[in-house]
Amino acid sequence: VEQLLCGLRLTLSMDGVGLDVHARMDQKCTCLELTFSNVLKRVALTSIRSVLPAVATEVRSLETLERSPQAAWATKIELEDDRVCEFIFDVQREAEYFGCSLKAMCQDARLQSARSFDDADLAAGLPTARSLAPDDRQIMDPEAF
Repeated sequence: VEQLLCGLRLTLSMDGVGLDVHARMDQKCTCLELTFSNVLKRVALTSIRSVLPAVATEVRSLETLERSPQAAWATKIELEDDRVCEFIFDVQREAEYFGCSLKAMCQDARLQSARSFDDADLAAGLPTARSLAPDDRQIMDPEAF
């Protein structure tokens, strides 16, 4: 997480061609920012549907379009709008670590988003899951549900 806050170089696969991108997390840890050739693309963590486990893959270099002679590992990210991002790593452990870290940050972003909606509803006087939760001291009738 700390590395993503500071920013790091990653390889993003576009149709099997590796692009070197600068990746960093925004200060609120809600958005992954990818920069390539001065073009910034933001990916909201709440828009990431799933982070798939690292798998062995082949990738071509953008400069030469030749296949890399060494093994590569891909961590694939599926977005809610059916788009896919694939990040390429030279080492399997790095791909797995990136995937696990990103998955945890996505879960946290979803929780934070749900809490902010809950807080907004509470402030507006609307019922929320918290306001409807039974008091622990009350005895609930199991047949009531």
